[in-house]
Amino acid sequence: MKLKLLTIAVLAALATGCASNKVEPVTKVENKLEQKPDIKKAEAEFLEEHGTLQIQFSEQGEWLVIKTIGTAPINFNHAQGREDAFMLATMRAKRNLVEFMSNDVKSAKTAENIAKTSLRDIVKNSNTELKNRKVDPDSDDDGVTGGMASEEDRRRANRIAQSVTESMSDNSQAILRGAFVAKREVSRENNMVAVTIYVSKKSINTSANLRTMMNGL
Repeated sequence: MKLKLLTIAVLAALATGCASNKVEPVTKVENKLEQKPDIKKAEAEFLEEHGTLQIQFSEQGEWLVIKTIGTAPINFNHAQGREDAFMLATMRAKRNLVEFMSNDVKSAKTAENIAKTSLRDIVKNSNTELKNRKVDPDSDDDGVTGGMASEEDRRRANRIAQSVTESMSDNSQAILRGAFVAKREVSRENNMVAVTIYVSKKSINTSANLRTMMNGL
């Protein structure tokens, strides 16, 4: 019985890292939760109402990591003021994720952004002379790929985008349940705080295992 309770406590710590300033940096969390270190990855970024959201995905059309950042001002220069700001930033980061999974993930704009990012990486990987070229992320496809993308490259990028968005949409509830606070930062220069919420396949599995064990008590 003690062993079972200890296991549940460990799973809870992994699934909810939100109340302390000693949350592990996102880079360390990513290293722990990455599934396959040799997989080729790309990352698309979206500007949400309350911050940014990033999606990391593979060339096989599988989403790997979703990160969102919420920010808030520190209105009072004391410990409680910082905690209030962290609470607001956490709520904003969660709202970014909820709104994206509820609405934006199914939009043509999201698929286009992912396809554009994927197309750029496909061409860069197949044309070594483009690897050192600066890319304007707001340019059209020809600008992104230097005019060297073939029709097959474009079809492949569109297939990847479709697979990524469909997979996220189909697993939206699990994604929301598997999200946790991975990083909290204070910017004393701007008197702001930032909270990063992170979700991956492993965090989803951890959350599901925790719920199963709690239900079995």
